[in-house]
Order: sequence, then structure tokens, then C-alpha cells
Amino acid sequence: MDDLIKFDKEMKALSCPVCGEYYNHLESVAMSFNSMDGNGRRIAVLGFSCEHGHSFDVVANQHKGLTFLHYANEEDEPIQ
Repeated sequence: MDDLIKFDKEMKALSCPVCGEYYNHLESVAMSFNSMDGNGRRIAVLGFSCEHGHSFDVVANQHKGLTFLHYANEEDEPIQ
């Protein structure tokens, strides 16, 4: 799955899904405890920008006690 979060093996750093850059800056946080989608309860969307100018979102979902992280894509609905 291309939208899964990938980390640098040594640093465990988040990489930009566009260019692979590991130097990223948190720009925004949106949280919800009521939003449901196909992967369970969406609890947060973290907005990042990399040092090459790409913007991307990381989505955290929970389902039955498991927490899943993935890069946002066109199918993800914004948190209300």
C-alpha cells in the first residue's frame, strides 16, 4: 500500500510521500473523536510541509484499540 507511513530505518523519521525528504515541519493539527470512516474512528489529521515545499497530511485512525497511521489521499474526508 503506497499510502502507509514510511520511516527512516535509523532515525524513525517521517518521510514526505512526494519526494522522500525526512526534514518535515508540523503545520496544523485537527482532532475529532466522533468522525467515523471505513477504517474506524478518525482521531487526528496532522498537516506537514517538507523542506522541498511539498504539503501532506498524516491521518490517525483507531479501530478496536488499534491505531493506524497513513498519508491522506483523495478518499479521506476532512474532519468536521
